[in-house]
Amino acid sequence: MNEFDLLGPLAYGEPLGTAVLKATAEDFQVDEVLDIPLSGDGEHLWLWVEKRGLNTEEAARRIAKAAGVPLRTVSYAGLKDRQALTRQWFSVQLPGKADPDMSGAENDTLRILKSTRHKRKLQRGAHAANGFTLRLTQLAGDKDALAQRLELIAKQGVPNYFGTQRFGWQGGNLGEARDYAARKALPEQRNVRSRLLSTARSYLFNQVLAARVADGSWQRAQVGDLLAFTDSRSFFAAG
Repeated sequence: MNEFDLLGPLAYGEPLGTAVLKATAEDFQVDEVLDIPLSGDGEHLWLWVEKRGLNTEEAARRIAKAAGVPLRTVSYAGLKDRQALTRQWFSVQLPGKADPDMSGAENDTLRILKSTRHKRKLQRGAHAANGFTLRLTQLAGDKDALAQRLELIAKQGVPNYFGTQRFGWQGGNLGEARDYAARKALPEQRNVRSRLLSTARSYLFNQVLAARVADGSWQRAQVGDLLAFTDSRSFFAAG
């Protein structure tokens, strides 16, 4: 039983229907958008990878094993869902080495779609965006009411809560993060540390957003909010 309130109130009232999401991996597709011109040479091998039912950390371990390198030399921009069909970049540091045979990493759950070289490794958060394709099946509900709700969402947007998958099974990642915080410690493993810190940040974001939805202010900037420009990574504090 989850002890945390992972999401917050709904902005437009109760749902007007039901549907099934993720009946298959193809129903939830994620494409990483990378705005980095790759040079074609350098000590880092960049791989464009398609994953099905496989999370990012598991894919990184497979890539490291196939390349014969330590896991720490494999980098990626961000974590993607396991229960999905996802495409994202990985980089492998191979100083002075030829491209390894990566076929050992591939099977029904992982395919390497293309590869190239670059002078730098892929940094966390370096991707410009994620593109999503979602398909709902077994839809039931009043079509006219659903159409009106969708029109309202198209005009006004939705509160962008982090989904429950960010927090692990029944909020397990969040409980683990809380336990480390109580000990004033951090995990030694980089990937675990990154995952738990991301979990904690996401939970705090959801709590703040939930309060804003509850008081009706979620669509209005308030003093101190960090606002980002749509065409760059620059941001500023609202005054």
